[in-house]
Amino acid sequence: MMKSIISIFLLVVCASAFSHEGRAYLIYEHKKVGTNEVSVRVDPDTGKGTIEVFITGDPAGPMTIELEARASGSALLKAIAMLDSKESTPPGRLVYKAILPFDHAGLWNLQIQFKQNEELVYTSQNAIEVVEPGPNKKEFILFILPFSLIGFLIWKVNKAKRKSVIQKA
Repeated sequence: MMKSIISIFLLVVCASAFSHEGRAYLIYEHKKVGTNEVSVRVDPDTGKGTIEVFITGDPAGPMTIELEARASGSALLKAIAMLDSKESTPPGRLVYKAILPFDHAGLWNLQIQFKQNEELVYTSQNAIEVVEPGPNKKEFILFILPFSLIGFLIWKVNKAKRKSVIQKA
């Protein structure tokens, strides 16, 4: 009985540790922007979508990165990516990070503007799919079903063993 309780507890804890639907993905990599190379990685979860911009090279001046996101029927979200000093990067590489509070899942249009010395250097338009963090109900059931079946089979085998021991006695 105690083993069953511990098993169920571990399954619930492991299932709740599932953090989000997908990994962060690159929108583009090594794109030439001004005198630098830029890579953009997004992790668009509802509530807290993270956008990271990696700049390689020696900037010719201060770089400003402005982000705008809009979905149909939704308010325009704006953010300015800030230099992330916590990120450990090799010399000559800067990491900018922005968080956009996406209010619902679905397709969003993300516009990224790069400005250097207050002059627009590059603009990109990208469609991104915002997802709910964590698995939905169907995915949770599909995830837990095999473990539940294995637990049920172990329980049946143990029950049959106990029954045979009782009958022999």
